[in-house]
Amino acid sequence: MAATGTSPLSYQWRKDGTAISGATGATYTLATVASGDAGSYSVLVSNGAGSVTSSSASLTVQTTSTGTLAAEATAAAQAFLATLSSSQQ
Repeated sequence: MAATGTSPLSYQWRKDGTAISGATGATYTLATVASGDAGSYSVLVSNGAGSVTSSSASLTVQTTSTGTLAAEATAAAQAFLATLSSSQQ
C-alpha cells in the first residue's frame, strides 16, 4: 500500500469493515496469525482534502495436515495507491 498527498496523512486499518484498534500506521502487520485473523482487510487514508478506502485484501488462514497455520492474502491491497491532495487558492 502506498499513499501520497498533502501531509499529514492518517491511516485507519479495518478488518471486515470494522476499525482495528491501534492500527493507524502506514502499514499493518500481524506478528502471529491465528484462525480468527481470517477476513477482509482494507485501509482508510485521510487528510484535509478528504479520504479514500483501499480495495479489500482477503486473508485466508488454514490449518495444514501437520497442524500448523498457513496464511494467504490476495494481492488486492498490495497494489493500492491513494492520492489525496488539496488545491491551494
